[in-house]
Amino acid sequence: MPGIRKLHIKGLFSILKSPIEAFDVMRHQGEGSLVLATVLYVLFFACVVAGRQWTGYLFNFSRVEHLNIFIMLALSLGLVFLFIVSNMAVCTLSDGEGSLSDVYVVTAYATLPFILLSPPIILLSNVMSLGENTYYGLMNIVKYGWFVMLLFTGNMSAHQFTFKKTLFTMFLSAVGILIMLFMMFLGFALVTQLTEFLRTFYNEILFM
Repeated sequence: MPGIRKLHIKGLFSILKSPIEAFDVMRHQGEGSLVLATVLYVLFFACVVAGRQWTGYLFNFSRVEHLNIFIMLALSLGLVFLFIVSNMAVCTLSDGEGSLSDVYVVTAYATLPFILLSPPIILLSNVMSLGENTYYGLMNIVKYGWFVMLLFTGNMSAHQFTFKKTLFTMFLSAVGILIMLFMMFLGFALVTQLTEFLRTFYNEILFM
């Protein structure tokens, strides 16, 4: 695939063994790939949908027949992209050195454990008993915990922050996401009310 070289694949999987060193090498030697990052986002979304639809019924509380792909997109990639925007805004104000493409790439690369662990967890959920829910929960904790750890490490490397400053900016990024969600909800509510007002006004004029 154009834009993806063997060096990019090697750099991607090296983050599983030595994330701090791998992200630093990626930043300084250009081993990150926007194309590969985009592929990872697609795979990440596919894993989210697969988890919702094919997780064993003992551990699946979703109505698989009521899948709404747009809601799934908003709850997965939508939140990821809100994090990227929020993080860039916060870190730019905090003198971070990372560019938008840097954050886009390291965030995508951080999803690798999620992508690799999701298929076996989904398969095992279909053969595990309810009494083994502790092991199922532990596997998911590892999957999400590894993702968060890589996201934190990649962010620290991209912006060249200390541990404490990265922790602080990640917290502010989460706050930024909440603010953006609130503003989106508020905007949607205002548009809905305006639309209803115009519809009512039109109907009153029409039947005068």
